Amino acid sequence: MGDKDDYNPYDYREGAHPMTDFGAFLNLIKAILGTGVLASPMAFRNAGYLPAIIGTIIIGGLIIYSKMILLSGMYELEKRKRVPLMTYSEAMVTAVTEGPNSLRCLKNLLSYVVSGMLIINHFGACCVYVVFIANCMKDFGDYYWTVIDNRYYMLMEIVPLCLIFYITNLNALVPYVFVANLSLILGFAILFYYIMTDMQPFSEMITFQDVYYYPFFFGATMFAFDAPGLVVAIEANMKNPAHFRNICGVYVQAMIIIITFQIAFAFFGYWSYGEQVASTILQNLPSNAVLSALARIIFAISLYISHPLQGYVPVDVLWNNWLKAKVPENRQLAWELVVRTIIALLTDIKPLLVLIVLSTHRSGTFR
Repeated sequence: MGDKDDYNPYDYREGAHPMTDFGAFLNLIKAILGTGVLASPMAFRNAGYLPAIIGTIIIGGLIIYSKMILLSGMYELEKRKRVPLMTYSEAMVTAVTEGPNSLRCLKNLLSYVVSGMLIINHFGACCVYVVFIANCMKDFGDYYWTVIDNRYYMLMEIVPLCLIFYITNLNALVPYVFVANLSLILGFAILFYYIMTDMQPFSEMITFQDVYYYPFFFGATMFAFDAPGLVVAIEANMKNPAHFRNICGVYVQAMIIIITFQIAFAFFGYWSYGEQVASTILQNLPSNAVLSALARIIFAISLYISHPLQGYVPVDVLWNNWLKAKVPENRQLAWELVVRTIIALLTDIKPLLVLIVLSTHRSGTFR
């Protein structure tokens, strides 16, 4: 057996449906460029445009650096243990085992903490997407159809979300993601049209906002950029994973494009709407225009396609890491679909129940 330094984990990975560099790039763009960028003008309003520009660059740079450290660390652990691939939690256990003696007693606890945090993070993102899609559909339906509560639109999402959740690998999503990314170009073109149509005087923009609002900027920007479990999952499913974590690799290229676009979009969005900018800029668009209605439909469909990307991580942790080995091979596909159905239902039902409870608390009725 050769020295461990001669072992390259990437040479021994045998993914069932490996992605090309372009497919990984598209999935990254689609997964990260979601609802966060639509809230970025409000984030700029909460910080002031100058701290927001500097802060976005710093936060984006730190996220890139942290993910590069994470992927490099996982690669080194895979080399040491001579295994082609580790999950997030397996890497945590191995790192603690290889680390100080005083921490080794915590390895199992930390493994569950990491898995739990990944599930909560990406499950929460799926819930946000469900609410966002319902709000876009409601804005469209209220004008072109009839006014109904957005909770009914959330109920309408259940079957479509379950169906797209049945796509079991990231590579199979690439064609849908490609179409969604093309549609996003049109969607953002419409938004820029409205933004540039009636710009406010530049002097009305606030350079430095009250520090009380800075945490809102930080939270919105972190939400827009961070997708830890998905970054690891995409790298693990690539045909050439070494191309992902290079200094000029797929991840860095995608993040530079996303950071640059978010700064430009947020800056001009805040400039256009000023202190009246909404929590998501779609709410600033007129409700009685065809273009604004088209933009809402585009972003609703785009987020619908992003839903299984974010949901891939909870499925991967719950099914591939915990449950799959306990199910007979001839029943694995059926049970995987059951798990996917449950997760898709929970991402829809959880925010729906929250809205029902809040509405009942306020008015005592479900209208």
